[in-house]
Amino acid sequence: MSGAQIAYAADALASNAGVRWTFVFMHRPMWADAKFAEWKRIESLPAGRAHTAFAGHVHAYSMHERNGGTYLTRATTGAHSPLLGEQFGTFDHVVWVTMTDSGPRIANLLLDGILDQRAGHPEVQAAEASAVEAR
Repeated sequence: MSGAQIAYAADALASNAGVRWTFVFMHRPMWADAKFAEWKRIESLPAGRAHTAFAGHVHAYSMHERNGGTYLTRATTGAHSPLLGEQFGTFDHVVWVTMTDSGPRIANLLLDGILDQRAGHPEVQAAEASAVEAR
């Protein structure tokens, strides 16, 4: 991270000091990789305020409590993954965040558990009926 990026983050946090919650989004989970030593400067900025950080890149879900906040790495949303399951953190999902008075409520919606726009369409119902009869 450049000095300009760190200054931008510090300014954004200072300019929005009165918010109920701070969300940090990044591609890589810099907190998990020692080569991002400058991350410690960013991570110290929201200390003392409620915050949640999201990252991707590693294609495996994990959640950690650190620095007074929640740090999550997302699994995949259709990208390359061994899809070994929840116990390994490798599954296709989207994250649904609902902001409540006490903070964010985070749900992981599995892609195979969401119906697409064609749910209930006559063609889909006919195909499902044929599949049941074939069993």
